[in-house]
Amino acid sequence: MSTNYPNALVVKDLDFGYQRGETLVLSGLSLNLSGGTVLAVVGPNGSGKSTLLHLLSGRLIPWKGKISMYGRIVSDLESKDRGKVVGLVPQSESIPLPYSVPDYVLLGRVPYLDYLSAPLEEDRQLALQCLEDLGVPLLRNRKLDELSAGELRMVQLARTMIQQCRILLLDEPVAHLDLSLRTRMQEIIRLLGQAGKTVVFTTQDFETAAAAADRVLVLGRGRAWAEGAPREALTGENLSDAYGKEVEVRWVEDHPLVSMPG
Repeated sequence: MSTNYPNALVVKDLDFGYQRGETLVLSGLSLNLSGGTVLAVVGPNGSGKSTLLHLLSGRLIPWKGKISMYGRIVSDLESKDRGKVVGLVPQSESIPLPYSVPDYVLLGRVPYLDYLSAPLEEDRQLALQCLEDLGVPLLRNRKLDELSAGELRMVQLARTMIQQCRILLLDEPVAHLDLSLRTRMQEIIRLLGQAGKTVVFTTQDFETAAAAADRVLVLGRGRAWAEGAPREALTGENLSDAYGKEVEVRWVEDHPLVSMPG
């Protein structure tokens, strides 16, 4: 793991809600990740996992606190500059289905293009190389509406990877993936961290959190209950606090077995 930048992603005392006067979605959240760290964010539905990624990406603005990346406040960055620092693969998005896979992946190069300019041949080669690196080179001949949900996730990741940003945000990256693609995605996430990228991903899959992440953040009921190495964060006590009901965790080697008694 590369730690050549000790404060790659810093979140300080972050508060956010969608409606004034209602309970905060996130309250008092702080993080400090070095370059090359992979952080998994786990917690029940509605705990603010996706909201956190949208705040980190600059799509949402915190009510309180600040978010900085490599020494720059995210909300102060112009859209193009932000796209060179951080990229988001959302859980769902409006997708232009008639696009071919290479043309869709090329959308990730927008931060580097002048207004109305077309991608260069080197951009196209980079798009094809990303598909190769992800293990799905044959998708280069397909259109988006011909893809399975799992294949589409890999193409969305390729689009974000060719942004060549230093921080990647992945919302439920293993959702809808079969066993083979899920294992491949876990490997890709680890490799991104080893290459010096800072990766934050959300997941409901505790096995993926333990397999792919250096650290795990446990969210629930508007707050962080734990943040640390997988074995430190994924405990029955922490998950019980986050989910508001009893959770049991048993580790078998490096694999967490999580259950809710009764």
